[in-house]
Amino acid sequence: MNNSFLPTSGIANIVTKRATANSRRSRIIQIAQLPTMIALILCIAGGTDEAGSEVSEGQKLTKIGIAIFAVIYVLLFALSVITMKDVGNAPREDKRIYIVILIALPLIAVRLLWSILSAFGHSSDFSLNSPKPLIQLFMATVEEFIVVVCYTTVGLLI
Repeated sequence: MNNSFLPTSGIANIVTKRATANSRRSRIIQIAQLPTMIALILCIAGGTDEAGSEVSEGQKLTKIGIAIFAVIYVLLFALSVITMKDVGNAPREDKRIYIVILIALPLIAVRLLWSILSAFGHSSDFSLNSPKPLIQLFMATVEEFIVVVCYTTVGLLI
């Protein structure tokens, strides 16, 4: 079969080099889903134990879960920075998703910081049981709301 009719322009090279489900970045994200799920389960179990009678065990599970979330956040931040060089070659919809990710990353960092301070800090301002309402509002609730609205909006647009 003669492949001489296939374009050899730069555009064809860009399309063939696009990230796929088999790319390293996609594999890393797929692999990161397992520890993220484990962290979520640990935080839920820890919160449930803290609300019940096993407070120290609950705190331990919550701390482990939050530590895993912090590691996953660093990994996702690094992947976002690495991906920055390839965004110009991406389709318009993928660029929108990437922009929303860049908007969400600092908001998620603030939310993660609040969780770290709540779990590992010794200040009553960041207590998981009775945090200061304004601190919780501006370090946790607002961030979560904005991230959910951003992802929902871009999901509906695409």
